[in-house]
Amino acid sequence: MLVFCHPFVVKIKSPLPEGDLTNRGLVHFENSTDAIAHTKELAMIIYTIVQDIPKNLKSTFLQKKIFKMGTKIFVNLPVKNLDKSKAFFINIGFKINQQFTDNTAACIVITEEIYAMILTYEKFKEFTHKEIVDANKATEVLTCLSLDTKEKVHELVDNAIAAGATETRAPQDYGFMIGRSFNDPDGHIWEIIWMDPAAIPG
Repeated sequence: MLVFCHPFVVKIKSPLPEGDLTNRGLVHFENSTDAIAHTKELAMIIYTIVQDIPKNLKSTFLQKKIFKMGTKIFVNLPVKNLDKSKAFFINIGFKINQQFTDNTAACIVITEEIYAMILTYEKFKEFTHKEIVDANKATEVLTCLSLDTKEKVHELVDNAIAAGATETRAPQDYGFMIGRSFNDPDGHIWEIIWMDPAAIPG
């Protein structure tokens, strides 16, 4: 048995949900075979509920879902101007997770597994007693992202340059792999690559 408890359940046009409560619908199945037979109908019900959730609530719902699953990587980077850095990453196609963002830090969503936490210098100092490296003068780390296609590599780097980044070096093309890199507004180096999967040894 499935129980759908949500105010928008009343908008579902399906014979499956039962019950007379305005925010609850019950779905009964005899067995797993019966459930599988109604897969499309169930998918429609879930889709209807999700589509009717207000955007602000839907965003929070999706963010919480993402952060509950699996192992993630958070690259923490100090920035001198948080608003300027947020605007830069938005302009190159990334999104901000507001759930982990305030006036001292912002969470940049790169993929569902990869995030960059950009922190003000004051906030960054709460996590280390070491001197913070000025990435415009010295390099401590290179952050490398691999993308699905050559075109996506060029698109991301071109967008970064248009948003104020500088290209670190000339593009590299090895046939089976290409790479470009840029310095973000705080001097952090981002390496963007594509590699032909067929060229990777099995």
